[in-house]
Amino acid sequence: MSQYTLMKHQEETGQLISSIPSVFDTSQAGTGKSLSILDAWAVRRRTGGGRMLVFAPKSCVKAVWVNEVEKFFPGEFVAGAALAPRRELGFQPFYPITIMNHDGVKWLMKLTPATLNKILIGYDTLIWDESDALRHNSARTKASLKLAKRPQWKHKACLSATPFNKSVTELFYQAVFLDGGRRLGKSFYSFRSAACDPLQVGPGVNHVQWVDKPDAPAAVAGLLQDISIRHQLEDVIEMPELIHRSISITLPTKLMRAYKTMRDSAVLQLKSDEVVCINSAVLAGRLLQLAAGSIYGEKKAHIISTSRYELAIELARESRPTVIFFNYKHQLEALQAEAKKTGLVHVFIDGSVSTDNRHKLVQGFQAGLYDVIFLQINAASHGITLTNARRVVFTTPPYSPSVYTQAVGRIFRKGQKHKCESILLVGKDTLEPNVVKTLINRGKSQASLLELLE
Repeated sequence: MSQYTLMKHQEETGQLISSIPSVFDTSQAGTGKSLSILDAWAVRRRTGGGRMLVFAPKSCVKAVWVNEVEKFFPGEFVAGAALAPRRELGFQPFYPITIMNHDGVKWLMKLTPATLNKILIGYDTLIWDESDALRHNSARTKASLKLAKRPQWKHKACLSATPFNKSVTELFYQAVFLDGGRRLGKSFYSFRSAACDPLQVGPGVNHVQWVDKPDAPAAVAGLLQDISIRHQLEDVIEMPELIHRSISITLPTKLMRAYKTMRDSAVLQLKSDEVVCINSAVLAGRLLQLAAGSIYGEKKAHIISTSRYELAIELARESRPTVIFFNYKHQLEALQAEAKKTGLVHVFIDGSVSTDNRHKLVQGFQAGLYDVIFLQINAASHGITLTNARRVVFTTPPYSPSVYTQAVGRIFRKGQKHKCESILLVGKDTLEPNVVKTLINRGKSQASLLELLE
């Protein structure tokens, strides 16, 4: 039998899921969206309802979904993880719930029609966790929309605390996944023309940036209101204070000299190596690498200054345990070297760490075995609970409010009892202050629309 008690907001979400065929849950990270889905499905299943297919980030397949089924429904339901290389094993008939990573949908929709029909027998509920993965018209998005069109789905849901970054147009494919185009239309280009104005940003006909019209967020929110629900973490759970701050860093002389050379000439000559930027986008990316103290050349990564990593480790020493996010492998190596110098017990999670080992590392961190954990931001900003930490440090400020919010949500979520702090390390006289401004502005735009969906 089930072993949990729903909170009031989870009951509210479950009631909506059970009463309409499609739901867009944009509740904040840590509010228990997955349990709301599982409970509503379990109620239907006990009275003859069908099986459920869930797509989630790879890091969440076992760590969140399979784990929660085992935890909350022991002896009643089991979930199959449909992961490569034997994805089909997760669809065996004795699994009433199947969990796939996002890219698994491409494998699924490449099956022959006969095989697909056979493998999907009995499923009537389709869930896409972290649906911001469907923001753009990628091969994955196309496959997901094709799957969502199948008439067998009686219930569908998209879950994302941060469903868009830059524009309301990023909600289009998520809405089509849910309702087949009923609310925002079936043509992306028609929707974009209605929601955005074109801004000429260059001489060519394709040098156009589409900018949301002032009334677009309110209009889109109104169209999605009837299927949307959102709960703020602080409104449903008593949470401690969360402080966001940045530390402005003066780059060492040698590093600033290299930065200015790259900025002014788009070329940086290194010992036995050279970095050449072929366009402005590449140059911006290289400058951000360089501001953090290192850069990839044609042959290898070059560490020019470790001062930023020394500061990150000093911040970790002040508040143990601490979570530190990094972008690149050479940044991890620099952080590990500095942690070793100071005697901090440290571990890391990046894309090379298996799901089972992630789980063990997280358990160890929560048990207080480590002083600091280094997380690769694109590989570990979902599906991990690290509430034993009170401080999270970003060695490089992220552009995306979705990534930032999810990353901070590793420590600031249900179960956190202490005041928390998020720190961005920002280089003076570099592109990084502009990145922070972009992050803040995008975050405000996102927040204004999401408030309308509450």
